Amino acid sequence: MSDVSFESETRADAASTAPRDIETALLNLLAEAQDPLAASKLCGSLRKRYGLSTEATEALLVNHVRLGTVFRYAPLRSEGFRYWDRDRGHYLDAIIERELRAAALPIHTLRGRVARRLADASETELRERIEGLLRVGRLHELPRVAGNRVVRLSTKPPDPKDYISGLIQRLVHAIEEESLRLAAFGVPCAATFAAARALLERSALYGPPAPDGVSPHVDSAATEQDLEHQILEQLRRLSADLRHGGLVSTRELRGTQPRFAHEHAAFDRALLRLAKDGRVWLFRHDFPASLTESERKAMVTDGRGNYYNGISFKE
Repeated sequence: MSDVSFESETRADAASTAPRDIETALLNLLAEAQDPLAASKLCGSLRKRYGLSTEATEALLVNHVRLGTVFRYAPLRSEGFRYWDRDRGHYLDAIIERELRAAALPIHTLRGRVARRLADASETELRERIEGLLRVGRLHELPRVAGNRVVRLSTKPPDPKDYISGLIQRLVHAIEEESLRLAAFGVPCAATFAAARALLERSALYGPPAPDGVSPHVDSAATEQDLEHQILEQLRRLSADLRHGGLVSTRELRGTQPRFAHEHAAFDRALLRLAKDGRVWLFRHDFPASLTESERKAMVTDGRGNYYNGISFKE
């Protein structure tokens, strides 16, 4: 078949295609687009099937702009006017949320990102869209980071880790420095780290939140004491049934109460406190690396690579 006859058939197909089909295809392309598109880009998808030129595509788009079903946007680079089936406010919201979904940004940085896609967006227009998104909860204004006065926006609520990670790093550094100073007086660094961990575990950072009007320190301490009492009670019961010096496996002790299994980390901390206070002996496993993950999980760990698989009362 010659090129001439192919072109003739293409024009014939285009002529026989109902205008409504062409307009439906055009509107479908706009509905699927993530951003406004120039007529030249839309024409690339329509030319092969309908034989439409860029000029004919632009004429259809301009007609829909008059009808209010399509919206025209300023040219981007040298592509000519762009068209979309969503209005300017929708497009501004889409750009803002897209940029802030990728990373939290200060307003002045966001303004530059918006200008890349919508150069004629004014400062007032941008702030109005941001305020509207904040009101409905689609954006969040993040608290200022210590030492930085710049306000950032995000599609996600504030993450506490972003605000306390530096504080934790400074605390760890201070504890490390203090451990070295105490080491000169014969105090092992491990003992200093254990003391710091014990103090943190007894703070309000651990345990369930206190009810209104109740001191979290008092509530946390009461919860810890209750857990320790239950552990000692079960340990005493198990020890009475044994003949080999009262040595009880930590796996067996953990299985005596649903609370011990449910509050796994709290159970471990309680046993470590009892050992530190001299009320029980904890027996460390010599080679935990030889165990499976589930076997290690059944034991008591101090978070420093030590695993304890046995416990008994101190005589």
